[in-house]
Amino acid sequence: VVLADRGLVLSSELSLGTLSLGTALKHREVLSDTHLPFAFIDYGFGSSISSLPGEEDRSLAAAGIGWRFQVNEVFSGTATYGWQIHESGFEDEDDGRFQIGASVRW
Repeated sequence: VVLADRGLVLSSELSLGTLSLGTALKHREVLSDTHLPFAFIDYGFGSSISSLPGEEDRSLAAAGIGWRFQVNEVFSGTATYGWQIHESGFEDEDDGRFQIGASVRW
């Protein structure tokens, strides 16, 4: 979490096209799925208008890979791994981070 009075966030994503296991196996009526592998790069910057003593501007850049999927319009999810490629103003020792998310509809 970054607290700042002003900032900027940029994000870019390159999709590798959708894939379907159900279509590949010719079982689309049983398994209606979509898989989307992608690569991304993110950059964020934050600063305060009236900085406190010792408070510095913060910036962070990361790049990574991910996978989004949906199965039978009921279950969907995302898995990503990002590597930190630049940081200033943080005391974070992590070089990378894995994140997952899932959603079920009924």
